[in-house]
Amino acid sequence: MDGGFLRSKAFKRLALVVAGLVVTAASLGLVDSSLSCANCTQPRLSVVYIRAFTNDDGVVNESGKDSADNGIDPGNGKAVASCTAWVDNQNRVRVTIANGYPGYRCRLWVKMRNVGCRSVRRGPAVISSPSVLSVVEVRTGSCSLLRPGDCQYGVFDVDVRQSARELATYYFTIETRFTEADW
Repeated sequence: MDGGFLRSKAFKRLALVVAGLVVTAASLGLVDSSLSCANCTQPRLSVVYIRAFTNDDGVVNESGKDSADNGIDPGNGKAVASCTAWVDNQNRVRVTIANGYPGYRCRLWVKMRNVGCRSVRRGPAVISSPSVLSVVEVRTGSCSLLRPGDCQYGVFDVDVRQSARELATYYFTIETRFTEADW
């Protein structure tokens, strides 16, 4: 290339159009500079929990996930136990099973957001629960990669085992580990 195109009127017009589009996109908020590392005030690797709910907390939190949540124990047709979840701090979710009985099961959803400056990969969840509960992550998503600003749900099934005591309340926590994504 002899550089003729770079000095041509067509190139100058194209450069002006591109510059105009960038300025327009930035002024309309279509470009989020807060997610670039140059402007990031968060640590490089930072993922937080932003939401937690179950299919037996008596509230439909997200119709595509817990649409049948009406306080009736899932799969049992009776209102005996309850399963509630909340974000305890940005790094941990707490869950309470009240009046759990052998065979009681509920599903838990936790929503995470990458608020850091680097893409991360999800590791396995760290679950601290009493032996009377079986807590299993059923779906980690098709991709464990979280780019800056991305959100992802973790889905867990909770089963109460035979050794459950009548009228007991059980608590457990979930934390998720992340590592910087290798490219």
